[in-house]
Amino acid sequence: MGILTGIVGFSGSGKSSSMRTLVGSNGRFDKDTFLIRVLRKPLPFKNKLKAWDKDKRDGDFIYLENGNQIAQAIKVFSEEYGKKRIIVDDSTFTMVKFFMDNISDKGWDKFSVLAEQYYNILKTAEATPDDCRVYLVNHLEEGQYGRLLFKTIGKLISEKVDIPAMMTIILQAERDDQGYWFITNKRTDNDVAKSPFDMFNDVKIQNDLQLVDKTICDYYGI
Repeated sequence: MGILTGIVGFSGSGKSSSMRTLVGSNGRFDKDTFLIRVLRKPLPFKNKLKAWDKDKRDGDFIYLENGNQIAQAIKVFSEEYGKKRIIVDDSTFTMVKFFMDNISDKGWDKFSVLAEQYYNILKTAEATPDDCRVYLVNHLEEGQYGRLLFKTIGKLISEKVDIPAMMTIILQAERDDQGYWFITNKRTDNDVAKSPFDMFNDVKIQNDLQLVDKTICDYYGI
């Protein structure tokens, strides 16, 4: 059973930039790290990451939009290619793109398909090998009374699938005048952040995914 971690926050809060610390001196990830990119936009840090070349079995990332294809990629890259850190950035847009591509379709079927695909990502990430860490980047939205929620499309997945409950760790990305941070546990009931007891020393840490991954590995003896 893999370790599924949510990296959540509003736009510009430092979710994607947290990956910068996984980039080596050569501008690329190490052999254990792989990125599934949903959006075709430049990453917010300097890099020389290369697209996956199946023939050479080499590369740092792949572009995928469909939730079922993303789930299959998580399975293949964790089992066949032995990747230990898999990041999906930004999983919210698997729902957004599917909805917009099918917006003219009448009825509720598209919401059922959308929910099924996203749930498939969660279940597949959960079923990766024990030493695999899957980081699912997701946007937040503000719900009733200021409570922070995972941003989804339609009510089906948010009402029927408790996304936070399927994640071991949720790091809440925030920005202030001093920099970019991850919140590791709830400060108030409005927060969505959570982590196991004594995993992190502080409620507020640097948005450093390398440090996060090392802390998770140390905690679970990986």
